[in-house]
Amino acid sequence: QEENRQEPIVYKNGENYYWQSKIEEEDLLKDIDFDVAAFRSITKGRPISQAPRMWISGTGSISPTHYDSSSLSSLAQIKGSKRIIFWPPSAIRKLEPYADSHCLRRRARQDPTSDEFPEDLWDLASEIILNPGDLLFFPGRWPHFVETLSPSMSVTVRF
Repeated sequence: QEENRQEPIVYKNGENYYWQSKIEEEDLLKDIDFDVAAFRSITKGRPISQAPRMWISGTGSISPTHYDSSSLSSLAQIKGSKRIIFWPPSAIRKLEPYADSHCLRRRARQDPTSDEFPEDLWDLASEIILNPGDLLFFPGRWPHFVETLSPSMSVTVRF
């Protein structure tokens, strides 16, 4: 119906984007053994709770501060580099997430790229740089901001 037609998203000059896709082809994951002792010691036998996802992004792309609701997430950096800033769950309130009923639920209103970002939140932050071959595990409810430092490809798996 013409009246329900939505216009495509158009990015402004200088604005970057990322691409995300479920990985449903088991062939793409055949070389990853999620049942090895190293994974089991971290996942504690939890099953995969969401289809693995591939993320592709260009330099300067960001994923705004948000937290995942799963109990455990992993991020494998395949190509390029990413900067991730984490805050402990105790900082969620100060990051001012949208309400659960909002379409941006779990996303923070406070923006770490803003000059007005509260200084006391920086005191709680931890930063990590992921490079090809790095694998990061982090628990749910840990707010994080992701910035792509160079053209990047990553895979996430949630348990």
